Amino acid sequence: MDRKKIISASILIGVLGIVSKLMGAFRVMAIGWKFGQGIETDAYNAAIKVTMVSMSIIGAAIFTALVPVLANVKEKYGTRGKFKFFNNISNIVLVLALFIGLVTYIFAPVIIKIMFTSFQKEKFDLAVSLTRLAVPIIPALALMNLVTGYLHSFNIYGPYAFMGIPYNLVFFIYLFAFPISIEGLIMATFLANLTQIIIQLPQTFKTGFRPRPLIDLKDPFVPKMIGLIIPVAIGQAAQQINIIIDQNLASGLADGVITALDNASKINDSIIAIFITGFTTVMFPLLSEAFEKKDNEKILSLVDSALGAVFLITIPATIGIMVLSKDLIRVMFERYMFTKNDTLVTAGAFFYYSLGLTGQGLRMLFSKVYYSLQDTKTPMINGLFAVGINIALDLILIKFMGHKGLALATSLAITISTLYLIYGLRKKIPEINFTGFIIEFVKILISSAIMGIAVYFVNSTLNGLGIVGFTSILIDIVIAFVVYLIMIVITRVKSIDLYVGAIKKKLKKA
Repeated sequence: MDRKKIISASILIGVLGIVSKLMGAFRVMAIGWKFGQGIETDAYNAAIKVTMVSMSIIGAAIFTALVPVLANVKEKYGTRGKFKFFNNISNIVLVLALFIGLVTYIFAPVIIKIMFTSFQKEKFDLAVSLTRLAVPIIPALALMNLVTGYLHSFNIYGPYAFMGIPYNLVFFIYLFAFPISIEGLIMATFLANLTQIIIQLPQTFKTGFRPRPLIDLKDPFVPKMIGLIIPVAIGQAAQQINIIIDQNLASGLADGVITALDNASKINDSIIAIFITGFTTVMFPLLSEAFEKKDNEKILSLVDSALGAVFLITIPATIGIMVLSKDLIRVMFERYMFTKNDTLVTAGAFFYYSLGLTGQGLRMLFSKVYYSLQDTKTPMINGLFAVGINIALDLILIKFMGHKGLALATSLAITISTLYLIYGLRKKIPEINFTGFIIEFVKILISSAIMGIAVYFVNSTLNGLGIVGFTSILIDIVIAFVVYLIMIVITRVKSIDLYVGAIKKKLKKA
């Protein structure tokens, strides 16, 4: 897969991702409209966080380690060996997931008490009840990560890009077609996760794989995968500890703050998921293969393509959110049960989370580079470093800024730790042209700053004329796009050439 094909595949994933993530953003808004921000939504988010914490550690580690190990297995034993190993590791992981689910069910009160120390009795009891109801999500997430990693090892990305659409449809059907309750929302979340598995099964079986009741702990590739998983799992655990501390501190603030932080974080993450995940998803197995073959030219080309995309998207997105955070949250959320105060609380968090967008995108990219080198230890250590920074900043900033301080601490921690992660890569791939990346960054930052100034004055003028809401936001976005496009052309940002070339190629084929 050459550079232009990578861009084309990323655009395909990006287009489906845009649809999916726009639906996801609408899902978050719809939940806000129906439930507002209060005790029930805090308890719901607490329950979901518990299931995510327990499975994110294992699930993300398995997904990350699976792709390079499957490449090794295929190289040595062929496709049949690959099927056998995937069967084996899938069964082992599912048994582990069921055990984690059982432990979570039994010790739900202890887990909630640790993670959300300041919950009052009503919120605490509801959170425990919802956590136990949410336990089936744990094995569902495990299986989803396994199947996704398996398909990526075949360079099959369509189901992964598409699976967010039925996932969100489940929520819409529940929220708008049935009588709602917070317990029902948990069940809708479980069913939505099941669709992410079901949508990937046809392509999984099309590769020739068939599930078998096999568990072989003596398989020589199992210790190798465990060796890769452990550092990733520790790194993931560090991130989850980070979340636990944030949630714990937030639980001592006003009712609804946990939900506000969660809403702001999800909208922020949608930007990364729509635009950046496409590049890193396509790039990961290709990088693993390139490192396996020691193809330095291809490695540098892949990194260059993805890094340019991260800068091109996240920097203007950050500036845009900083200028329009309140207006965006007001248009997206403020109706029905979602009040003006909810808008102000969420917008504050949204503003400060946006400052970490570029760091988050770069971290996603360069972690994949390390994992492709089969170096899972460095991202793990870096993750622990990030947690230490975040905890220190949390404790300092929450005193002066409340929940906004928690959001700012997250952004600063991810940016600082990511810069350190990038610095460490210079020793492993000395050929990477970091000077060129810095020049590209400065060009895009200048373009984005001019765009932000233009949008600020346009938005202020529109508000002065009484043009507010969706119409104002739409005009602001159009102005932002036009000004930004003009500026990146004037400053000769090279990353835009890759997008233009890929789009032209698609149009010719059409």
